[in-house]
Amino acid sequence: MGIDGLDIWANDMGAADGLPYAFSLPHPGGRVDLFGNVVFARCDEYGDTIGLTDGDIKALEAKLHAA
Repeated sequence: MGIDGLDIWANDMGAADGLPYAFSLPHPGGRVDLFGNVVFARCDEYGDTIGLTDGDIKALEAKLHAA
């Protein structure tokens, strides 16, 4: 995706559960289609989950709107 260090949580059964299409992410074999809610976060040097930076949000917005 081109934004290093992000953690992504998604429902891997979203399509089977009938959830709406969210977006696709590039994958070495082509792409991964995600369905339903998706959460993006980071972790700090201790492994604790933290929020995204303003730069992360802007980069995600640009990538997801371009898709």
